[in-house]
Amino acid sequence: MTSASTSIEALMTELRAASADLAKSATIGTSTMVLRSKLSNAIRDAEKAERAAEDLRAVASAIINGDEQTSLVPDPTRDIEVESADS
Repeated sequence: MTSASTSIEALMTELRAASADLAKSATIGTSTMVLRSKLSNAIRDAEKAERAAEDLRAVASAIINGDEQTSLVPDPTRDIEVESADS
């Protein structure tokens, strides 16, 4: 009877250790997914800022060159092309 009890305790200890390892892996996996999402959002925001800076440079250059038809309103088709390429 002692042998069976000892075997059960040993199996329970292994099961607890395996459960703890699985929980740790799940936590790490979740953290990795969250970080990946935050990184993707930061990259997307940086790309938007870069496009806005390009638009402002183009407008400033056109104003300096005397082009009075220049607008600060961005070309909407450019954003559509970029979004469809990301999909």
